[in-house]
Amino acid sequence: MKKRFKPEVRKEQIIDAAIGIVEGDGFAALDRQTVARVVGVSGQTINHYFGTLKQLERAVKRAAIAKPSYSVIAQLIVMKDTTVENLDEGVKRKALGGFL
Repeated sequence: MKKRFKPEVRKEQIIDAAIGIVEGDGFAALDRQTVARVVGVSGQTINHYFGTLKQLERAVKRAAIAKPSYSVIAQLIVMKDTTVENLDEGVKRKALGGFL
């Protein structure tokens, strides 16, 4: 029988798995089935917590900045994503390895 987690715990697991995928393979590799496989749940579970892939991407961006995940932040900078517009310059430099 599968272990049931509290919704906030499961949501965090999903976001952490998604960040790991983006860190390793970029945003292009982020899809529900891959995240579901990493977490050990169905794609339906991902849909339950994040209705659309865009919602999951937004959650990943916010969490990557909060943690911080410098690899994901660097990708957002290169993509010129508005999520990082107001990010501290020191964090941006660290994410890009000092090449700002």
